Amino acid sequence: MRLSNVHNTVEVIPPAPFEGGAEIRTISRLKSIGISCYFKQIQTVNYLGEYFTTHMKSSTKVLAALNGISILLVVVWNYWVGVNGLNGNTVASLSDELDNYFTPASYAFSIWGVIFLALLAHAVYQFKQGFISHRNSTFVSQMGPWLILANLGNCLWLWAWLTNKTGLSVIIMVTILISLIILILRLDIEVKEEKASVKHWVWWPIQLYAGWITVALIANMSAYLTKIGWSAVFDEMSWAVIMIIVAAVVNLLMLFYRNTLVFVAAGIWALIAIAIRHWDIYPSLQWAASLSAVILVGNVISRLIQNSKT
Repeated sequence: MRLSNVHNTVEVIPPAPFEGGAEIRTISRLKSIGISCYFKQIQTVNYLGEYFTTHMKSSTKVLAALNGISILLVVVWNYWVGVNGLNGNTVASLSDELDNYFTPASYAFSIWGVIFLALLAHAVYQFKQGFISHRNSTFVSQMGPWLILANLGNCLWLWAWLTNKTGLSVIIMVTILISLIILILRLDIEVKEEKASVKHWVWWPIQLYAGWITVALIANMSAYLTKIGWSAVFDEMSWAVIMIIVAAVVNLLMLFYRNTLVFVAAGIWALIAIAIRHWDIYPSLQWAASLSAVILVGNVISRLIQNSKT
């Protein structure tokens, strides 16, 4: 309200309209927008979660399928070559041709049958986890392509060996062993706690495979050195003793640092077969291999006792 100077009258000026209602409506609108954005964010997160879950399941299925195919391939290829040979050769005939002191008794190679059966069981378990139950399937993604590479390398090694590319076969076998060691490291085999089914159907087949390839690599290198007539520093028998000791040390290191009992079992199998082959013929090889096997067996028993107490 104010006075008018012209007519000395009182002019009543109405008060400004109250704007509280507009402010309330604005606040309510902002709140609704905020809530809407919040729910949209939740929907986005849920969508991303579903996408990545679906993607992970899909990639797990792909890896499980490829691992299974590679296992079938290596089993079928080894069987076919074992029956029909290649390039006029068989694994046994070339082993006899490149005979050396580290080569074990012929029965030792029957372990491949056990390895292939273990890998087939692994393939079935992996298929079940990847396509049916989806439980305990994280190991599939952890494995990545390394088992596939090891199996393809196995097939390629057989071709190189039977076509007399002995030097190349050594390089290929090194890549096989590296792939399997990477698997052991990626899966934390015998380092972390894991369910019994994973230990039996994932860890053990890989350990057995890697353990035998370790010994086979030393035998492969011995065959190559025999082929090129290499005998530097020591004679052939001394080198064989050194390689036996190297095989034992490698297995002891795997036992101490990774607790890989199945890996070491393959090494023990090979060393016993080397001792049997040379029994009463070459005493130095006989006792080097026998003592190495006994030392490994003793350490395995000791580790089993320790494991049972923890």
